[in-house]
Amino acid sequence: MPYHPSLKPPMVSVLNITARDGYETREITISTHHGTHVDAPSHMMGGARAIDGYSPNELIKSAVIIKLTGLGPGEEIKPSHLSRFEDVIRRNDAVLINTGWSGRRGFDREYLYGWPYIGLDAANYLVSVNDRLGIVGIDGLSIAGGPESRPIDVHRVFMVRNVLIIEELNFARIEPELRDRDYIEGVVIVAPLLIRGGDGAPARVFFIMGV
Repeated sequence: MPYHPSLKPPMVSVLNITARDGYETREITISTHHGTHVDAPSHMMGGARAIDGYSPNELIKSAVIIKLTGLGPGEEIKPSHLSRFEDVIRRNDAVLINTGWSGRRGFDREYLYGWPYIGLDAANYLVSVNDRLGIVGIDGLSIAGGPESRPIDVHRVFMVRNVLIIEELNFARIEPELRDRDYIEGVVIVAPLLIRGGDGAPARVFFIMGV
């Protein structure tokens, strides 16, 4: 599993095997930010809302997947990239951005350091055009870029509004539906691990088209 360069690698160890013990168990060592995961506000804001403070209603939202696969490595997503989708952004409670990065998933330097990201202006644009926004997601390792992109500020634009952030989404199964479209609407279901006081959590994310 690829992971953000700031993290230690995930580990899976086999503790028991069926042939020897009659059952199988594994020990998993992961960060709250490995793989597809959610960032809760407490990730970057002391005393803010943790992942176990979100109700099921806040994890199931009307959603739009926006296709921005023409972006280059390390390119900033700006309001100009999003403005043509303003109507669908306004009428949905979750915005998921497909940059095509999940299709490049791997351990090469470009994937690990060069994902397209939401710039500060674009983050402010999203919350300004939709005050109901509850979830924002992207397929890169982070919604923000490197230090020069003010990543903490980008995260906090959403976190101060209790908007859940999803990072490292995998759009592989939805790609065929997006081939001839710029966006798809439906319902997103986010199922994070329930970690008491968690600043985030690995999550399964499901998208149901046309609901």
